[in-house]
Amino acid sequence: MKRFAILLIITFFILSCASTGRNSENSEAVNDVSGERGNMETVNTASVINIQWNLIEVYIDGNDTQYRRAYQPAVQNDLFIFKFDGKNISGTGAPNRFSAPYIMGEGQTLDIMPLRSTRMAALFETENLSEHDFFTYVQNTNKWRMVNGNLELLSITDYDLPVRMVFMVYR
Repeated sequence: MKRFAILLIITFFILSCASTGRNSENSEAVNDVSGERGNMETVNTASVINIQWNLIEVYIDGNDTQYRRAYQPAVQNDLFIFKFDGKNISGTGAPNRFSAPYIMGEGQTLDIMPLRSTRMAALFETENLSEHDFFTYVQNTNKWRMVNGNLELLSITDYDLPVRMVFMVYR
């Protein structure tokens, strides 16, 4: 029985070490998401706080998902928006509201704590992006950057594929 317990502990330790290494590789991959366009800008966190951001494009593993804000019906203009207030990120999915504490670190890292959201039923779903996927991408965000005046959040899918969400200032 002792031998089994020791083997179990060693196996758990090896698996946790392998998992940690895999996550750091993925975070590097997310930082180098292919399909980047434009010039990255050096900015400080104050330039993204207290501004409402509107999702305009999503790229997964460097491929365009074909989600386009401009092609969505006018009734969906208030979906997939958020704002950093200095302590929390809060916004609207499709149709649920969400919020979570976050930490912006050095090198434009971003750690968003578990999201809280309402649980309203959707009357319709946006084309090419579900609310569940949007919440997953926001929750998994690990870096932010500014490119051509747009805010980009870098994340991963549930299947460890890199995600790049592009936001513009909400108008």
